[in-house]
Amino acid sequence: MKRTVKRSAQFWEPFEPRAEESRAEETSDWNDRELLKLLKMAATPIDFDQLIAERVLRKHAGRYELLDLARLPEHARRKIRVIATSRKTKNPVISFSEPSKQLVRQAKKLGLLPPD
Repeated sequence: MKRTVKRSAQFWEPFEPRAEESRAEETSDWNDRELLKLLKMAATPIDFDQLIAERVLRKHAGRYELLDLARLPEHARRKIRVIATSRKTKNPVISFSEPSKQLVRQAKKLGLLPPD
């Protein structure tokens, strides 16, 4: 016995195409802003001394013990490279990736970071 599924007219919404130019401009503008935001986050250095003083991180054998993820800045969260557990701590131990020199140079050239 074969079943057929009836779909109500409310399920399908009419599609109204927009002009290609406006859609391309919106996409381009959104992509540019997002790209610049990601570039700035990736190039921003992590201030480990401040995070340790604020008790967000604790130094642990060449890595850092994560004490409070909620207070870890977003640019630092995106740079987490390794999350591991340790028998010596109850919290996860993490390490971070460093931004490349080329990335930092480009961010300074675009004015996203202050020059040295």
